[in-house]
Amino acid sequence: MHYTYYSLYEIPAIPVPTANPFPIHVAPTVNAAAFPNSTSRSLPIFSVDSGLIYERATHAFGQEVTQTLEPRFYYVYIPFRDQDQIPLFDTAIADFNYAQIFSENMFSGGDRINDARQLTAAVSSRMLLPSSGQEVLRGTFGQRYYFRDQRVTLTPSDTPRTYNASNWLAALSGRVSEHWTLEGASEYDQRDYRTERLTVAARYRPEGLKALNLSYRYLSGDITQTGPLKQVDLSAQWLIAGRWYGVGRFNYSLVDSRIVEGIGGLEYGADCWTSRIIVQRFALPGGTSSSSPTSRQRCGASTTRPSRSSGWPGIGSCRCRSASPHARRRPRSSAWWIRSSGCASEGSSTRWWSSMPAPATARPGSPPAGAPRCTTSARFCPSSAPSWARATRCGAH
Repeated sequence: MHYTYYSLYEIPAIPVPTANPFPIHVAPTVNAAAFPNSTSRSLPIFSVDSGLIYERATHAFGQEVTQTLEPRFYYVYIPFRDQDQIPLFDTAIADFNYAQIFSENMFSGGDRINDARQLTAAVSSRMLLPSSGQEVLRGTFGQRYYFRDQRVTLTPSDTPRTYNASNWLAALSGRVSEHWTLEGASEYDQRDYRTERLTVAARYRPEGLKALNLSYRYLSGDITQTGPLKQVDLSAQWLIAGRWYGVGRFNYSLVDSRIVEGIGGLEYGADCWTSRIIVQRFALPGGTSSSSPTSRQRCGASTTRPSRSSGWPGIGSCRCRSASPHARRRPRSSAWWIRSSGCASEGSSTRWWSSMPAPATARPGSPPAGAPRCTTSARFCPSSAPSWARATRCGAH
């Protein structure tokens, strides 16, 4: 049994149309709370996970190996509960992969729990060396089957799933030599007959703390929502002298023909501590790039933020006090326009900023489309705020 209770404050207001007693084209509206002050949810969750392991002795790669056959079945039943009155704090749709199809919830975070009556069926086969138990080769194939249509969605505007089987997931990995390992994984859409996700990787590891990795990653436009993604990733850690190691990573986009992220530096490893000096270069959405020291500054890592696909605003949205490029790189939050505009007030005069989902065309210096007029003082906005925001005391844009 899963039970959650929400006690909410700083609830954003949304315009609600009222009855129109006058013969005008636009109906009057009033502001109403987007969510109730408190709400709760209780859900019984039933799941059964079962599997078998078969073994046999055989020959492969010119040596004796032990081959396994490991079928696994995972059944989940969760009844439907309407959850549209629960705001989204840190919940999104989880990435679809082999680990996720053996989980109860399709959402990451606790603000949504899907309804489910589904069965996951998968089979794995491994080849092991009898002398050491070392894995030489592994292959996996799995799929999830749905026995009813989806009803719980992230937002009320999302389209629920109606198909009865998920995409196919397959993976193959193995040691081709003492120091080389190859891996490959794929997600295939059997309804549209196309590959949605593909990863191919090679790893060279001659000894401990020495590694060289090369990989290629492809994501379809349906997953990214911005067009296909094709990237090559090269990373390494290598001994230079004594306890000093060189570390680096190079991530290149074949679609955009530019470096997505580059990292390089030195690492000193002692017996019980490690120190690193790292230089990082990463791409920004506008086609430019930036360098940063050891680590990136994150905007409000301990605060809550709306989901990237949320149709409702979140509560307690992250507000940065500087127009840092890192804040602008994260458009998944509906409050990202505020973070880049420079007005970071916690006061009531700008609270409505964080309750308005920013349109894709919003940018500093111009109000978001459909933004309501402020009627309270704008004294909390700094001088760096757009002029229309500082003038809201008189109610004019």
